[in-house]
Amino acid sequence: MAAGFRALDALCPFGAEVLRQLGGVEKIVPPMFWRPKDDNVKLEDHAERLCLSDDLETWNVEVYPISVRDVSGWTELWEEKASGAAVATIVDRLEKSLLSRDWFSAHALGTITCYLAWHHPEYATLMLQTEDLDNDPLTILTFGAFQITNKTSCRIAVRTLSHLLRGPSAASVVTDLLEREEGSNLDAVLKMVGSPDPTLRRNALVVCARLAEASTEGMKYLLKDGIKTEFWHTVRQGMLHEEKYVRKATGAFLRAIIPKCLEITDFIAVDWLDDIVAYVADTDGEYRLPGVLLLGTLATQESLWQKLEDAYAHVALKFVLRDSTSAYLRAAAAHPNVRERARSACLALVFVRRILDWGLERPFGTNFAPS
Repeated sequence: MAAGFRALDALCPFGAEVLRQLGGVEKIVPPMFWRPKDDNVKLEDHAERLCLSDDLETWNVEVYPISVRDVSGWTELWEEKASGAAVATIVDRLEKSLLSRDWFSAHALGTITCYLAWHHPEYATLMLQTEDLDNDPLTILTFGAFQITNKTSCRIAVRTLSHLLRGPSAASVVTDLLEREEGSNLDAVLKMVGSPDPTLRRNALVVCARLAEASTEGMKYLLKDGIKTEFWHTVRQGMLHEEKYVRKATGAFLRAIIPKCLEITDFIAVDWLDDIVAYVADTDGEYRLPGVLLLGTLATQESLWQKLEDAYAHVALKFVLRDSTSAYLRAAAAHPNVRERARSACLALVFVRRILDWGLERPFGTNFAPS
């Protein structure tokens, strides 16, 4: 701890002093657990968490983080963390750091607020209810997203926004951002899906996914000009981006919005389905998970059975052959909804079962009638 504070003192003495007075990071932020993505992972329990990865797990896809708040029996590890007074102090000092352009202190304090919002919506609500500030809390927490001077502050703020778009406060956050003036509203964040910075691009796509899930208002905003806009063209390109974590975030966004929107026929009419299948077929490992689950959901639409019959069977087969050691990935390839409703998935499941039983003795082109 002493070495950490010496480093902070050198980079951001103001931020270091704030954290020191509050007892250090470990007195504020609850702990997290790292869970391996092994056969103990149940897809039905963790699909959302696995699809919308946070930056915490971008660089190591073999594990995923889970907050102590999400694990029963560990109340003593978090009940004395992040008190209302401590949260209010951090938000207040973050505002002062931003106003004085003390970027390193803003990075340190902004990271704390970001992880608190990640841990639990209760902390997000605490931060958004902070009083006696010069600006409203949401403006402070997202300030970095609407400036171009400091890239790190922008990344932190966009990540924080993605976490604020969860839980009870999500709908009010959407409404607030939609009512803001140009330059400090959601348009600025949506433009980031085309950022040359792949990390910022991934974070912006996660915000879009959260926005689609947060409220009907958010869904309508994303589709207000149809799907033939520069924004949607950029999203479409993201499915085959060179960075796999950008592909995954794009798939998660499409999974959050396409099955629920009235414009689903527009997506099908301009061949988005082909690009989704291409993304799933040409992306390795767990990065394709959102796309596989999206195809499973789309296969329940009667009008799409025929369109998916050939492509989805091939993708499911290729998926299982490549990642057969991961139980949750195999479960995604043979999604229950698809098995029950779509002939295409039944065919895919038979392919999978026969291949797993027989190995590769038969050529890929062998036809199997669904049982």
